[in-house]
Amino acid sequence: MNQEVARQAENLLLTVHEYLSRLIPGIRDFADRLYGDERNIPWDRFTAVLEGMEWLFEAHRSLENSGYDADGYRTATEKFAALESHLAALSEAFQNKDFTMMGDLLNYEICPNLEEIRQLIAPAGA
Repeated sequence: MNQEVARQAENLLLTVHEYLSRLIPGIRDFADRLYGDERNIPWDRFTAVLEGMEWLFEAHRSLENSGYDADGYRTATEKFAALESHLAALSEAFQNKDFTMMGDLLNYEICPNLEEIRQLIAPAGA
């Protein structure tokens, strides 16, 4: 990997880290609302969560395609694979209108996974 590609990969990782710092609290807020009256669920936030996840996976694919191979990122790659499984379960819960399951998946599977990724890719001193 040449220096320019490595610099771009590091910049993308920093952007992902900063984005996760904002995304995780937003997901938790949305997830907590899933436990209440379904008429009050802010579905536009769910759309935003899904768009955010899509962007994260695009960033992940870009890093993989660039050949970025830092130790912490190899472990983060494993977390992305687990995240895909959780998102499939989230989709199934959504299709079944099981909002409690959606909240549980977001709070106890997806957010902890995202937090681990955020910690793994944290810049030195963060």
